[in-house]
Amino acid sequence: MSLVPSSPCVRSRPSRYAAFATVGAFGFVVQIGSLAVLMSVAHCGWLPATLISVELAVLHNFFWHERWTWSDQASAFVTPLALLHRLVRFHVGNGLTSLGAPG
Repeated sequence: MSLVPSSPCVRSRPSRYAAFATVGAFGFVVQIGSLAVLMSVAHCGWLPATLISVELAVLHNFFWHERWTWSDQASAFVTPLALLHRLVRFHVGNGLTSLGAPG
């Protein structure tokens, strides 16, 4: 007898970790790629290009975590205000993690 429900909506821990890591890896590609394009093609300075590329990566990661990593946690209907609230929390969490990271 298993304590874990056998529902297809419940994602196993290893697949959630894989989804989380995959989203993060693609977010890194989005950030580095957009930084390169903004600096070399659009001739942005390093600071505005960095700010824009980080924001693009954070939005990318939020979207894909909502749609894939945590999709089994979401309700069928999400109000725009609830989605905005989660986006703000995601930004704050990313910012605090970035500030607390060594290096």
